[in-house]
Amino acid sequence: MVKRLIGKKLKSSRLKRDKTIQQLAERSRVSSNMISRIERGLTTPSVEILMKLADSLGVSLSYFIEEAEKGSPVV
Repeated sequence: MVKRLIGKKLKSSRLKRDKTIQQLAERSRVSSNMISRIERGLTTPSVEILMKLADSLGVSLSYFIEEAEKGSPVV
């Protein structure tokens, strides 16, 4: 669930800014392959990668995880 939520938010943020995956990859220094995998919910990004993407999109790190925290059980 968390992977899909982060992926949806990443893709939505990218598209709102009219950026391609390649443009975001160049700006954030995160590979386009990794961005694609995150957007499709295939992988959970590390905090470092999420920080790079958030910074490149002009959003806070918490933007990606705020709803995920509400839906996830505490372990």
